[in-house]
Amino acid sequence: MKKLILIAIGVLGTVGIAQAALWNYYQEQGLNLPSVSDRIVLATQCDISGYIGSYSQNLALERCLRGQSLSDEIVLGSTLPIAGSTYTLAGSGISGSATSITLNSFTITQSGQKIQDSDLSDTFYVTLEPGNTKKQEIVSCTTVTQNSGGTATLSGCSRGMSPISPYTASTTLAFTHGGGTQVIFSDAPQLFNLYSAKANNETIGGVWTYSVFPVIATSTVLPTTNGQFATKYYVDTVGAGGFTSVNVSTTRGLSVDGSSPEKVGINASSTLGGAFDGNGAYYQKTTTGLSNGSNGIGIDYANNNTWTGTNTFGGTTTLATTTINNATISSSTIVGNLVVNGSTTINGFIPNYNYTLTASSSVSSTENLKASADTERIPSIGNGSYTLVKSIRVPFYGSYNVLFDLHSGASQDAFGKIYVNGVAAGTERHITNNTNYTTFAETINVSAGGDYIQLYQRNSYPSGNNKDVYLRDFRIYYILNQSTPTSTVITD
Repeated sequence: MKKLILIAIGVLGTVGIAQAALWNYYQEQGLNLPSVSDRIVLATQCDISGYIGSYSQNLALERCLRGQSLSDEIVLGSTLPIAGSTYTLAGSGISGSATSITLNSFTITQSGQKIQDSDLSDTFYVTLEPGNTKKQEIVSCTTVTQNSGGTATLSGCSRGMSPISPYTASTTLAFTHGGGTQVIFSDAPQLFNLYSAKANNETIGGVWTYSVFPVIATSTVLPTTNGQFATKYYVDTVGAGGFTSVNVSTTRGLSVDGSSPEKVGINASSTLGGAFDGNGAYYQKTTTGLSNGSNGIGIDYANNNTWTGTNTFGGTTTLATTTINNATISSSTIVGNLVVNGSTTINGFIPNYNYTLTASSSVSSTENLKASADTERIPSIGNGSYTLVKSIRVPFYGSYNVLFDLHSGASQDAFGKIYVNGVAAGTERHITNNTNYTTFAETINVSAGGDYIQLYQRNSYPSGNNKDVYLRDFRIYYILNQSTPTSTVITD
């Protein structure tokens, strides 16, 4: 970091400092410092516009001549001290609450160069009536404006800054000052408070760039909080120096192999549990009944597995040839050969094999009547499309005899048809101008237990003309023939 020494001898200003650095460059080349007019050409080649020989322009020109990037700023960031002359208040002066101050002039007196806002810190400090034991006042300002008449206005000013910590403003330290009052850009304590001190705890708001590594006084000290920097000693000990059995817990799934630097790995089981294949990939070693693959570890369905606990299958489960002992099966559809042994309870169970279902040969026998929806329904829906009236869920797949009664109103048409699961499956039945019930019967096939056999109706009139359709005695007949499973010799 550059150390800045302010020496208030004569009027050595920041522009002079920058010009001296530029002069040193030319001396190193065995040349004299060119005039400002000659340097304008060089400044234009370095993309420095409006060159007048200001502080920042001279620094930029020197960096360009040395082949350094103009973006690599070397000035003191937003803190730019000034060693100026003694200036005076313009006009009638200022009140004790004024937030702007007008000076008769604000220049480098030797050259007449006007000092611009960019030549000063974001916040700079002046002293009004220096040495006056009654009215000396420290003021902070933020902006400089050079006026057309030669005066300069300092604005964004805070009045009555305290000369002692915490250096804040106070109305008791703000005074009126008449025209011609002296104003100096002094080394106010507020300015020095912007710099870090070795004995102070400091918070750095800017970016500090080090050309050498910072050094800590005690090389073996270790960081203790998340915000502290790691030293080389710490990195060498914990990182680059390698892990050891001292800082690796081999009882928590990690291992060390004694190499230097130490290599840390996974402590894989040599029997069951984790292991490594020939490519060094980790996998889970399993017992018979388990397998592993790209989707993880699961049951090896190629083996015979025994379920001894209570197992709940929330989704669709497909079973092939399955033997169930001492189990409770609820609301299941089994596709395949099911062998039921022991104390097995079947609730809502709909088997699809080992049963033969045929339509009843005699619809007059109440023995074969399995379901009936006899309530008379008069839908009175006249939209001309089929609509659901009655529905019966059947337990098995196979053939069913289905009957229903239908009649129409006087001088009206009525239609009825059997559906399965909302899809037309039977013959359309039509009654015209007949107020007496007619019974219709036909065989309907369903493909799975749990299907719905349904009765739909319609009339021939469009929406808005309600015409009566009469329906009743929707009935299902069938004969269930259960076959007895036979034993098969597997090994003789």
